[in-house]
Amino acid sequence: MAISAVSRLFLGAVLTVSLWAQLPSPPAAPAPAAATDALGRTTPRGTVLGFLRAISAEDYKRAAKYLQTQAAPARAENLAMELGTVLNRRFQIDIERVSAMPDGTVNDDTQQTRDLLGIIHSPHGPVEVTLDRVTLDGKTQIWLFSAETLKEIPRLYESTDSFWLEANLPDQLKDAQLLGTPLWRWLMWLLGLVIALGGSAALQFLFRLVWRIILRRLDPDEPQPAALALSGPLRVFLFALIVMFLSSFAVTILSRQFWFRAGAILAVFSGGWVLSRLVDSAASIAGHRLQKRTGAAHDSTIWLLQRAGKIVIGLVGILILLKLADIELTGILTGLGIGGLAFAFAAQKTIENLFGGVMITTDRSIRVGDTCRVGDVTGTIVDIGIRSTRIRTLNRTLVSIPNGQTAAVSIENFSGRDKFHCLHVIGVRYETDAAAMRGVLEAIRESLEGFSEVEQETLRVRFIRFGASSLDIELRAYLYAPGYDEFLERQERVLLAVMDTLAKRGVGIAFPSQTLYLTKDA
Repeated sequence: MAISAVSRLFLGAVLTVSLWAQLPSPPAAPAPAAATDALGRTTPRGTVLGFLRAISAEDYKRAAKYLQTQAAPARAENLAMELGTVLNRRFQIDIERVSAMPDGTVNDDTQQTRDLLGIIHSPHGPVEVTLDRVTLDGKTQIWLFSAETLKEIPRLYESTDSFWLEANLPDQLKDAQLLGTPLWRWLMWLLGLVIALGGSAALQFLFRLVWRIILRRLDPDEPQPAALALSGPLRVFLFALIVMFLSSFAVTILSRQFWFRAGAILAVFSGGWVLSRLVDSAASIAGHRLQKRTGAAHDSTIWLLQRAGKIVIGLVGILILLKLADIELTGILTGLGIGGLAFAFAAQKTIENLFGGVMITTDRSIRVGDTCRVGDVTGTIVDIGIRSTRIRTLNRTLVSIPNGQTAAVSIENFSGRDKFHCLHVIGVRYETDAAAMRGVLEAIRESLEGFSEVEQETLRVRFIRFGASSLDIELRAYLYAPGYDEFLERQERVLLAVMDTLAKRGVGIAFPSQTLYLTKDA
């Protein structure tokens, strides 16, 4: 569910960027066609990639063509082999950051015909690895490893040792190969897989232990704490970290960079997986605690925050992956901003209802199961969704009110009452004299003082007026009751007690009547 939401959001961002990129722009001046080189040496990146690929294929004759040297072919090939060994074992470089422009790096501090790739530190001091731009056949400009760098390569090669792990391995493991790869490297991968499995199990145990301690502190009454299913994502995440670590033992720069990026991409996916599981667990705990505290069966705020958290995790993961692919994010972020603005204008009512639902649930003016009057609609709250609030009316119809409108109108919550107002006017017959009326009033007060559900501070029994056909007594009090049904039950007991008191005093309840007087003129 969350993955599809992230996919739709990412697809919308891509379409927005594509449409933004298709906006008309001023025509650019046609660039002159650059002369091509069969070996791809017209850019610094092409030279570095071509040389490293030739070294990986042990094609030293081809690799020597990337060097700025006038040495004999045999010496040039040997120099290419030494340069490749030094670069693979002592040089760290990100190929994607090397300039792919024919003019090289624009902001390079060196001269315009030279491009600085990096520095190799040696006991004799730092050595700059540079490329020089030269003209081939008087017309094609290409990039070659500079002669100044090549002067230091023999000395660097002599002081270059093999990897410390490889140097301490038995010759049998170093000489034996499987599918063209030394056997000790296969053993390293197998060991890494074992460490990933064992480490993920240990981390899972540790996470569960800490998780139970946290849950016990948050909810001591919960007998079965929510499960934390992280074994799968933790196993993948640990394996990704091991791949990134083992990439440092790769033979060449290209393979080292490939395996490091593969591990980083796997780490991003597994890290997002772990965070998504943590968001689900946190939402489950929050929903359970909310249900115990408020009795709400569903809380749309938690659902909304859960989905929003997963979407944010997905977006951050996509941006990291794009960054690992060396894709410029400025245009994408700009397109997302423009697309978000257009989406906000197009979905104004939807966003209003969305934030209205958040305001309702966070303010907790109403909850699922409450009996309320929302505007002119009275009924029981059935659900508070992302777009609307549904109410079951007294006629058993279902009314959906948009959250934006619900948040804007007055809401009367009947379920939030701690006591109910009991007000009745009791009419007795006109045959009741003043002494009998005093006795009735006192008797009613005494009978109601024995009721624990009657708030004695607000109890009032008074003779208030001479009615059209009765002497009216007002009974006013607040009754303690958790709900409306309980209130009706306790009010019934109060009214029956009043009837018993009137019957004992011989006072009858009046009913509408008229007295007709007949007279005759003298």
